[in-house]
Amino acid sequence: TNSGMIRSAGGSLAFSDGIQGSGGTVQIDEGSTLNLSVGAALGSNANYLNHQSSTAASLLLGTKTFTVGIDYTNANFGIGNTFAPRANVSGTGAIQAVGNTSQTLSGDVSAGASVTPSMNFGNLHVGDTSTLDYQINNIAASGSHLRGAIQTNVNGGNLTDTRLSGNGTTAANFGPLLPGGNAGHLAVTLTASSAGALTNQALRLLNNFDNVADQTLSITGSVYRLAAPSAHLPEPIAFGNVHVGSVAPTQLLTVANQAENDGFSESLNATIGSATGGVTTNGSFAALAPGASNSSALSVGISTASAGSKNGAATINLTSDGTGSSELGLTALTSQIVNVTGSVYRFAQPALPNGTSLDFGIVHIGEAVQLPVNVSNSVTNDGFSESLDGSFSGNTGDLTGSGSFTGLAPGAASSAPKVTLDTSTTGAKSGTATFAMASNGTGSSGLANTTLTPQVISATGQVNNYAKAAIAKDSGSAIFSGSGNAYTLDFGNRMVGDTSPIASLRVTNSAVAPADTLAGTFINAAPDFDVSGFAAISNIGAGQSQTGLNISLQTDTAGNFSQTITFIGLGENASGYSGALTPITLTIKGSVYRFALPSAHLPEPVSLGNVHVGAVAPTQFLTITNQAGNDGLSELLNATIGSATGDAMTNNGSFAALAPGASNSSALSVGISTASAGS
Repeated sequence: TNSGMIRSAGGSLAFSDGIQGSGGTVQIDEGSTLNLSVGAALGSNANYLNHQSSTAASLLLGTKTFTVGIDYTNANFGIGNTFAPRANVSGTGAIQAVGNTSQTLSGDVSAGASVTPSMNFGNLHVGDTSTLDYQINNIAASGSHLRGAIQTNVNGGNLTDTRLSGNGTTAANFGPLLPGGNAGHLAVTLTASSAGALTNQALRLLNNFDNVADQTLSITGSVYRLAAPSAHLPEPIAFGNVHVGSVAPTQLLTVANQAENDGFSESLNATIGSATGGVTTNGSFAALAPGASNSSALSVGISTASAGSKNGAATINLTSDGTGSSELGLTALTSQIVNVTGSVYRFAQPALPNGTSLDFGIVHIGEAVQLPVNVSNSVTNDGFSESLDGSFSGNTGDLTGSGSFTGLAPGAASSAPKVTLDTSTTGAKSGTATFAMASNGTGSSGLANTTLTPQVISATGQVNNYAKAAIAKDSGSAIFSGSGNAYTLDFGNRMVGDTSPIASLRVTNSAVAPADTLAGTFINAAPDFDVSGFAAISNIGAGQSQTGLNISLQTDTAGNFSQTITFIGLGENASGYSGALTPITLTIKGSVYRFALPSAHLPEPVSLGNVHVGAVAPTQFLTITNQAGNDGLSELLNATIGSATGDAMTNNGSFAALAPGASNSSALSVGISTASAGS
């Protein structure tokens, strides 16, 4: 009893009634045996039990207990998984600590005072690392020291998951733990290198006393894979070329959740968000299960609201969703870029700057008249506009379209299309010509031709006869003749001093209506005629005349007169047309003659003198001269000598056609009769 040392140093040492050395030490040296199983005592006690012998059953307890006041050591405890609190101890008797010595766990554990505490990592993602720790405590205020071991594969220890590491998972010994002390922080690290649950993972925390409960620390947790989105398909997306205003092309994207479907993978959420360069986006999906794919929710497109290059990108935002699996919430994944190309082209834009209603105005029968339609492609010339094709496809009425073009570039114009008015007959004309057009993608979009709304060109016009001038006589004795562009007015022969007759003429627009009006001026080269009314004329309609054109022959001098009046005519109409007509020449003729001009007869008086009755009757020839000018414009002189007066006067003779300038001295005579006497 009391506080000394009992040492079994060799051989076998037996105690019939145990050891009561509450303050002492019991030591069993190598090769010796201590037998405490005999006698009637209930058990033994000492502050220290040092068991150093490796001999089997070196400490024989039988059914007796051994209470250790401070520390129990055993050289053959072993380490970690080989730790044996009763190494070389036989019997059913317990080696026990004094007082309220108790082993507990603290730190990241639950039920640390129970024999089955637990450590729960919860749920982690693959790639995460989580470290928890625990402390092995001796919670007694006083009493025995605890020694023991962390065991990983014996006595309920089962640490097989290689994802667990740390000094708290290493098979090793701990202690001594003084009352109120602990073994320090023992770390357990879960390196989430792969998915799956921690199944049946436990550490056995075995101590050296039979009356201090050992503990089995179960370690739980699960590792979940993040959703594993596949690369979206297709990539890149090429929409090619489309037209402004066409149905905007879209492409559905396929994204799969490639995570393994074993209950330890999260689902996948996706939204398609911001885009650049005219790219449009739409759609989202949620909770895409592992192993599943979605080909109907996400789409990209290009806007056809405006022309230009639509090369850009859209962003798919991806999220791993732990709902229903890890319950770790939402984890942003690396977004994906969708590269999109495309171009939007404007249709050709025809413009008709002269409009679709054309007016030929007044034109002439048989005239070839055309008007250009003047079509331009007014679309912007920035490389994203198509060219224009155009040709006539139909006519109505008096209008015919002709001319075409292909590939009219943006900003360019063509005057090739023309409309022709039918001028084969006169009158009001109207008609239409339909100009068909197409937007041509050759050299730009490469798209097939697109029919555009045709333009119906309407036109009106008036087809006139040309004005036609003619001259006619209204009155007067002068002889009027001629037609077309040459007329003659012949006053015939007149005598000097005669009163000339007046001829009244008219200028007529002889064209058949509808026709241009007639205007004109006269060039008067007729100084030997008296003319009046030959002033400028205007606005003489078809079938109308300008009257009061008077001409008379001057008879104050003799002469053969032939002179002209020229009418310089113009055809005019309301469209501003003024066309010269072939001049009309009016030739005016007439001759004025002198009367014969007899000289006084010679001799005068005639004196026959005295003769006898019955004598030969005396006679006297008279000489008369036609003194009129001998220029072809004087008349001949006729003369007869007629009745006589006085007594016994006789006369005789005549002459005719005495030419101007000639004399006659042999035709006319006077005499006296000698038949009777007298004066």
